[in-house]
Amino acid sequence: MINGNLASGGISFTGLGSGTDFDSIIEKLIEVESLKKKRLEIWKSSWEKKIEGFQELNTKLLSLKTSLQAMDRPGEFLVKNTSSTDSAALTATATADAEEGSYVFSINQLAQNQILTFNTPATSLNTVVNNSGTTQTFTYTYAGTDHTVNVPNGTTLGTLINIINADGGNLGVRASAIKVSEGEYRMQLRGLDTGAAKTLTIAGSTTLSGYQSGDVTVSQSAQDAQFRLNNFPSNAWLTRATNSIDDVVPGLTVLFKSTSANVTVNVETDIEGIKEQVRTFVNQINEVRSFLKELTKIDSMTNKGSLLSGNYGVAMISQNLKNITASKGLGFEYFNSATGTGDMYTTLSQLGILTDADAGSVNSGLLILNEDRLDEVLKTNLDDVVSLFSAHYEGSATVTQPSDNPAAFTYYNSIQGTTKGGTYAVSYSISGGVVTGATIGGYPARFDSETGQITATTGPATGLAIQLNTFDNGTYSGSVSLKVGKVTELINELNRLTDTREGTLNILEDNYRDIIENIQKKIEFEERRLKNNERNLRDRFARLEATLSNYNGIQGMLQNQIKQLPSGSE
Repeated sequence: MINGNLASGGISFTGLGSGTDFDSIIEKLIEVESLKKKRLEIWKSSWEKKIEGFQELNTKLLSLKTSLQAMDRPGEFLVKNTSSTDSAALTATATADAEEGSYVFSINQLAQNQILTFNTPATSLNTVVNNSGTTQTFTYTYAGTDHTVNVPNGTTLGTLINIINADGGNLGVRASAIKVSEGEYRMQLRGLDTGAAKTLTIAGSTTLSGYQSGDVTVSQSAQDAQFRLNNFPSNAWLTRATNSIDDVVPGLTVLFKSTSANVTVNVETDIEGIKEQVRTFVNQINEVRSFLKELTKIDSMTNKGSLLSGNYGVAMISQNLKNITASKGLGFEYFNSATGTGDMYTTLSQLGILTDADAGSVNSGLLILNEDRLDEVLKTNLDDVVSLFSAHYEGSATVTQPSDNPAAFTYYNSIQGTTKGGTYAVSYSISGGVVTGATIGGYPARFDSETGQITATTGPATGLAIQLNTFDNGTYSGSVSLKVGKVTELINELNRLTDTREGTLNILEDNYRDIIENIQKKIEFEERRLKNNERNLRDRFARLEATLSNYNGIQGMLQNQIKQLPSGSE
């Protein structure tokens, strides 16, 4: 048999002298020696599969975050519907700030931009508009500001249009060519903005013949939209420079499309839309929970675990997410019926969202939604439901001492991404106008005498500031709350888990890659050991082959000598 010796680059021939298949023997010996390497390769593969599981989990978490980001503000979670009695004249959209009700609009005129059409005809876009032999000027006045472009000798109509439109100092006008009929074109100049202030004229300083102030017709005048809201004002008009108006009714944007005596816009809360938001919230969380269950489940029949059963990192992630959906909202306070203070709802369970605790249920560990309960709370306390889901760093302060001055201090601001949601105790003293001993959340806080503000500089409240509204001598205490709804609380946790540098999943993956790297080093060591063993075995069997060959030669020689002995001799 012929075998390539990979270690030496030579070729060995075994069994030629003895007839023994030493290659097969060597292969079997190396195969036995390779068991450790194979175990290492299987071990390495198992860690690689764990990393794949982490990566898939990371994808699931990022998908959940994307879904939640579409509902992390009250204006996104609280859906308001609008309808118009004449959508050809007016359409409308509403945010969460819009109050339910009916709004009647009377539209007297639409806002318009100014359009000028030049009377000078041209047979085509290639018609020369400046054949004076010198550069001429074209100056327009837009919204009270003059602007001039130079028109070189030989410029055509098409080139003039390009000069105006491509000019870096263009004030907001657009030139175009209007085809009147075959062989007749006119240049048109229009302002890009609507409103009475956006007038457009040709300045008297223009020298370009045929395109001066006397050569133009006003095709459309700049004007404001004129309208009334609920018949106000009764003997005049409200005006706006555009037809899209968002500053008349808070949270309501209307778009005027044509004049009309009366158009009614109805605004109402889309309860079904809000319920769909809640369903999406529950379903998206359950998708992650289901995947975590699949990663960590243990077969009750075989007692065999799944890919990441018993993994402390996955268990921690799962528990953290469950804690958020089960715990009180950050900055929310339990309702006190005696005083009427606090929040009506502080946990998702009060809204009908619970975790299925039945170990035998197919939905065990998943969120379940009691739609009857959800309907009830949406009907009775809609704003409180929306707040628990989508409150976004909403601050408030409660003064307990002195009891006769509830406005002694108020919430001022916080730093999103730094200040943690929650309720923090506040205390400080004032003597002779000097603030001392200020703390927020139990940590020393900084007082700024210029602004009259106390700001937390350490602890979870870092960046949280209150405004002092009195400097009377005394001791002051109370609390400041920063509400963070469940959606934002989950997003913050998902950001922490999936951060590409310091996220939990990234750290776990890096640790596993280190383990894989160490296993790979052991595999490479085994490969070198096996190659050395194979080389040694081949050397040893080669020597054995030579010895056997030598003895075979002696045996053959003796046999020949015996055969040559005379018959009957001893």
